[in-house]
Amino acid sequence: MKKNIFSENNKIVMTHLRIHWKIILFFAIFWFLVGMSLMINVLQPFDENMKFAYIGPTQILRETANGSWGTTKPVVSQMLNFATFGAPGIIFFIIVLMTLNGRVFSKEINGGQINIWMTSAVSRTQIFYSKFMFIIFSVFIIFAPNFLFLLIISATTNDASKYFSSVILYGVQFFIFLVFISAVVTFIVFSLADKGPLPFIIVSLIALYILVTWVITLVDGALEGYEKTWMSYVKYFSLQSLIANPLNFSLFKYDESLTEIIVKDQYTYTINHGVHYKPELWFSIVAPIITIGITVGTVIGTNALFVRKDFNI
Repeated sequence: MKKNIFSENNKIVMTHLRIHWKIILFFAIFWFLVGMSLMINVLQPFDENMKFAYIGPTQILRETANGSWGTTKPVVSQMLNFATFGAPGIIFFIIVLMTLNGRVFSKEINGGQINIWMTSAVSRTQIFYSKFMFIIFSVFIIFAPNFLFLLIISATTNDASKYFSSVILYGVQFFIFLVFISAVVTFIVFSLADKGPLPFIIVSLIALYILVTWVITLVDGALEGYEKTWMSYVKYFSLQSLIANPLNFSLFKYDESLTEIIVKDQYTYTINHGVHYKPELWFSIVAPIITIGITVGTVIGTNALFVRKDFNI
């Protein structure tokens, strides 16, 4: 009996994959190219002597008898915090989720195709969970190539021994957050599937809220060292605060205990590394648990609505 249930669930998932593989492939290629372009910046050498890439914020100062020159290198943590795992990345996946939910719920309900599933030899609960599994699996297909490439680059960095495990943890937490967002978007799109564009307007407003709170938090970070303002508290009300960021660094402060001085040829290099703000251990444990708990509750609630909904069969 269990084999039959899993077999039927797999059939529904595979059917959706066969129907929607082109749009999934498009998003996967686009997201991979975005990640690759960001990591190429990280791999750019400072000069012919300093070719190392870094995960944590790094400032390199080159001194000679004629003067000095220095700059801050693009690093993995910045690409993750400001793009891939920041609000831009979240909004990209919200667009993905609106597209997929629009196809497997809104379009099928409003177009009547949902009736085909309702008359099959599977329960409504199986149908809903199979559709949700398809959405999560699609998100993973889009997320995985980018993340794998990121891990490969991170493993080659000069400070991989310190922060590589944090990159892995960050990616896992971000995917858990994506599953949470998937549950929220699915609930909104399904429960308001017959309300025209309303569910997509609501989801777009959520995306806007994420973007605005992220920008305010960035501005507050840029004011580090100044007196706290109301912006310092916005992060506590942002959805992305559910991610316990293990790669949070100061934008302006450098850890003097990590400063390196390297002499090569006629150059003397001073390498400064940003102060690492580790999240509290309790928050690193509690945040994913809260996120998973809300996700499970939302999915169960959406399934209950799906089971009771009148599809006018």
